Amino acid sequence: MPTAVITGASSGIGAALAVELAARGWTLALGARRVERLEEVARAAREAGGQAHALALDVTDPASIESFWRGAEARIGEIDALISNAGHATLGPLVECSDAELAADVTVNLLSHLWMAKRALAKMIERHRGDLVFVGSDVAVRPKPELATYTACKAGLEALARSLAMETHDFGIRTLVARLGATATEFGADLSDARRGAAVGLWQRWGLHLTLDLVAVQRAAKAIADALAIPASEGGIVLFELLPTPTPR
Repeated sequence: MPTAVITGASSGIGAALAVELAARGWTLALGARRVERLEEVARAAREAGGQAHALALDVTDPASIESFWRGAEARIGEIDALISNAGHATLGPLVECSDAELAADVTVNLLSHLWMAKRALAKMIERHRGDLVFVGSDVAVRPKPELATYTACKAGLEALARSLAMETHDFGIRTLVARLGATATEFGADLSDARRGAAVGLWQRWGLHLTLDLVAVQRAAKAIADALAIPASEGGIVLFELLPTPTPR
């Protein structure tokens, strides 16, 4: 059975992807800080038909990343795919964001992906095979005000993926970016309706976020799993974009 590591797996896209891949027979190592919720996801994945192990992971801490990888390799063996999914966004004008908020956004949304990929690639290069999957956002090409740091990181993530694709081309490693539009996750769940509405109004002023429809996490998970299902001998998807379909009014 193929094996994968999924970060940010305690909710949203990561949790949906764990269940989707498990239903297709994958063996998984799931990482997140919220271990109790992660255990629930692992149970759901096992019930779907695969094998899943919940392991504590703080992607902002290189020591935690190393501990997680050692645990993952001990439980599921060689890692065929890294799905680097963890993300975080601070909403607000740049001048109102604290230095700590900016640092947290950059660490989660860019540095953590570098650290995870570096750890995954060493063994993949030895084996001359593997998949790197980065869960991105359409803000990489459609920047949004009041999400300056998140937007910059997601653009950087796509550049990282393109760079790694060239670095690893001769080793048979595939690199995929899933560029997702607004998705029904817990992002922004801590915001008031008024604050969220004000942000959407600002985005719409600039011709962005013109529909309030969202991509279902299950649909995003299926798209990523379908891309991974393409045999390496038949090529691979480098980037796909999945956006909400406006509901007829």
